[in-house]
Amino acid sequence: MKKGVFIFVLFLLSQKIFSQSNLPDSGKIEWITLEQAKAEFAKKQKPIFIFISDNKEQSKAMEDTTFKMYEVANYLNVRFYCVKIDAYSKEKIVYLDGQVFENKTGGMHDFAKFILGNEIQFPAMVLLNVDGFGSSYFGYKDRDAIFPILIYTSENVYHSTTYNDWFEHYDKTYPAKNTRGYTMTRSLVKWLTFAEAQEKNKFEKRKFFVDIYANWNVGATVMFIATYNNPDVAKLLNEKYYPIRINALDRDTIEVHGVKYFNRGEGNTFHDLPVAMLEGKMIFPAFLILNEEVLPLHKNSVFIASKDLEAMLTYFSEDKYKGIDYKIFLEDFFKKKRENKKE
Repeated sequence: MKKGVFIFVLFLLSQKIFSQSNLPDSGKIEWITLEQAKAEFAKKQKPIFIFISDNKEQSKAMEDTTFKMYEVANYLNVRFYCVKIDAYSKEKIVYLDGQVFENKTGGMHDFAKFILGNEIQFPAMVLLNVDGFGSSYFGYKDRDAIFPILIYTSENVYHSTTYNDWFEHYDKTYPAKNTRGYTMTRSLVKWLTFAEAQEKNKFEKRKFFVDIYANWNVGATVMFIATYNNPDVAKLLNEKYYPIRINALDRDTIEVHGVKYFNRGEGNTFHDLPVAMLEGKMIFPAFLILNEEVLPLHKNSVFIASKDLEAMLTYFSEDKYKGIDYKIFLEDFFKKKRENKKE
């Protein structure tokens, strides 16, 4: 009987899953002004969440339901600076760049028109990331709808992936309206320990794929469930690489090239090997591609969708990196994928 590995994932039921913070669950969003958000951002960079309300049914419903859920409120408090704007306010509003907006007509405030553009629908959310770019989302959002939006910005998924691709992967990991509190699926990747991979490499030389994860990082979980479980990605990892998973907080001793790595601290301290591999930049999700001699070829510290990982794995497994620029390779790779779909 063939053995299968099942992945059991608890749903996002606690703020502790989202953050390393020990803040108490308050169930209340800590709203501040734009001017305060600007001052706080100067001290510590976090994205800014702007909620724009018209004080009508849908806006009030979102404030009375979604925002009062303790996991939503605490996630916003920990990961964002939160600003609430009345779309019909009579007060002056000073934006982050110093622009001053007023309500000159007695109707909708000029700031709401400015930040929402031509498509105005309430309630509205504007998420400004730490790179200074914003994205707008319109309409009532319940818990299941707001979390992928918040995580997309707070975990910097936007650096590598479109929101549609992110949501497709997220939804496979955390299906909306799942009332069981968990999901279970079969892992298609035959994950190994570092010791097992190095032993296999003595007899058959392959490259190594090392996934480094942290349980509090949602992007890492989504990659584990959705990205790596894509059949094409799993096939490449199983047949062309030795796939390894390491918990960044692992307590075991791991030996590489005769050097032993430990977790020297107590509690939530990082293991020496992930720290060395990521050069101390503990940003997740993260993975490395190593050559047959267990030396680094590529390091990634951002979420990546399955189609993009498939391309990257092909690029390195076929040694294309030795003579072809990655951008040129990608153009050819996706062109062939499109042609194959048409056949």
